[in-house]
Amino acid sequence: MSWLQRLQNGLAKTRQTVQGSLRRLVGSRLDPVALEDVEASLLQADVGVRTVERFLEMVKDQSGVFSATDPTAVLHTLLMDILQKGETEPLEELIRRGPRPFVFLIIGINGVGKTTTIAKIGHR
Repeated sequence: MSWLQRLQNGLAKTRQTVQGSLRRLVGSRLDPVALEDVEASLLQADVGVRTVERFLEMVKDQSGVFSATDPTAVLHTLLMDILQKGETEPLEELIRRGPRPFVFLIIGINGVGKTTTIAKIGHR
């Protein structure tokens, strides 16, 4: 089995876990147990803590919409809203007022420009 195939298999398991939690949320009442299950699945899938918190707050705010319309469409809309908005403040602002030293983790396969990107960040 190739490295890429192992990666795809691992991501498939993560996708199935998250999808299962979201389906349970859609198929059940909006209760704390269902929300905790979704939260745990998203965190285990390495979704950022702030993103998970924001998603859960949006789900709670939209809870009345779940019963009135298609819950899957509501979840899709909420997720797309979070993904499209991204961080609420520019990265430069976070770095400027953040803790010192500010640490970056730069990862990527060979030849994608990690060193060049690090040099550009350092130059600023």
